[in-house]
Amino acid sequence: MALFNAGMLISETRKARGLTQAQLAEGICSRETISRIEQGTRKPDWFIFNNVLHRLGLDPKQYSNDIADEDELFLFNIFEEWSGMGKRFDQDAIKTSIEECEKDPRFAQGLGKYLLLKVKITLYSQGKYADAKKALDCAIQCLQVSRPDFAVDKIPEYFLSPDEVTTLLNMGVIYSNLSAEEGGGVEMGIKVLELTLDNMKKNFFSVVSHENYMLNFMSNLCFWLNNSEQFEKALVLCDEAIALAMKRVNITVYINFLGFKAQALANTGNMEEADELYKKAILFRYVMDGQGDWDFNDAKQIYETSFGKKLDLSVPW
Repeated sequence: MALFNAGMLISETRKARGLTQAQLAEGICSRETISRIEQGTRKPDWFIFNNVLHRLGLDPKQYSNDIADEDELFLFNIFEEWSGMGKRFDQDAIKTSIEECEKDPRFAQGLGKYLLLKVKITLYSQGKYADAKKALDCAIQCLQVSRPDFAVDKIPEYFLSPDEVTTLLNMGVIYSNLSAEEGGGVEMGIKVLELTLDNMKKNFFSVVSHENYMLNFMSNLCFWLNNSEQFEKALVLCDEAIALAMKRVNITVYINFLGFKAQALANTGNMEEADELYKKAILFRYVMDGQGDWDFNDAKQIYETSFGKKLDLSVPW
């Protein structure tokens, strides 16, 4: 796609959506940058292009290769190779490839640095090379590539792309797994997740399954709220997530949140309601035993340990 056509795509779609240049730019870049892109005097970098198209309801994947130059296409291909290694959980191959790419100046800044940091987050988050402090540092640096002013307290001001949302999810979990002495802590992790979730509720990116992203966030946030004994907040979040999961007809997520809610209820003294909810979740696991991640015996053991009694799944009909 010619530079002029990229600008025309953004300009015509913006007008069709009824947005001003300032509205389109908010939380992404300056109005002047949008103006220059639409006039064809500036090529949008990958970060701006990605976020602008999401706000316009377009899928960046359909257009990114059309404006990418040869070096950018090379970077995307390497990232695809890393993704394949990740699916095979071949961490040694990822580490070796990272070390080679760090010698290449194309990975020293911009898109190359961003993609390199993303794969480093994955490498340092689990497995033999797990190092939470390194993973957190990479997550912060990754966000700073596209947003040099990045700060947790500024999350409400940004228009976040799905890529950024994923990085912030990783950051929140990493913070929660670090102690305060290590520069993290559960409270900091929860803050990142809560601010990002609030941002997602305000800024709907329509190309991807936005609500599934939200449910993923809610799941992680609810886990940490229960772990930090913030049970009342967990209950509010569970009700919101259960309603959203039913709207999406996502039974797997629905059952998971029944478990989260049962845990919160039990810890606030509502044992009877907790018992009923957890039994509902276990009945589903009984039906789906052996499918995907469902394991009835594991769920049964958790129930009997939590409630101190044998499981009885007889239904009072």
